[in-house]
Amino acid sequence: MKEMIFGFIYFKRNIYIMGCIFVITILNLPSIEYRNFNLFQYINQSQIKAKPAESNYDTRNFPLRDYRFNHIVFASNIVLKKIKGDDTIYIDDLKFNTKDVYPMTPIMRIFYLKNYKIDKYDNKLILILKNYSSLLVIIYTFIVLIFLFFYFFFFF
Repeated sequence: MKEMIFGFIYFKRNIYIMGCIFVITILNLPSIEYRNFNLFQYINQSQIKAKPAESNYDTRNFPLRDYRFNHIVFASNIVLKKIKGDDTIYIDDLKFNTKDVYPMTPIMRIFYLKNYKIDKYDNKLILILKNYSSLLVIIYTFIVLIFLFFYFFFFF
């Protein structure tokens, strides 16, 4: 317990370190939403077909050596392309659309299904949550604000 108290005191004195950790955390958040190893699912548009697509590519052909395949660069690139309105993403010799890239967190998947009007999923829970999506936005925003409050309260 004593080490934890000294740790908090140290970080409160060194605000620069906590600021850097906060910025790095914010810059890495897109990697939670978009996964690079779903690349072939994005290319084959499995979310529109409502079933996982068989890969037409050999898994040894993953662009592992391309810097754009790094999970942080990949996710940030998708977010920037979606903000700019660009449709096409190239990684090595693979090409896919930003509309085919679906998020990983459940709440954002529901928004994705609603925004792109994908009705192939007959799950009643998904249909109910699609109807209450505005309430989910409020809850999601509230949770993020609580997280930020506690982050700044304990570390600054």
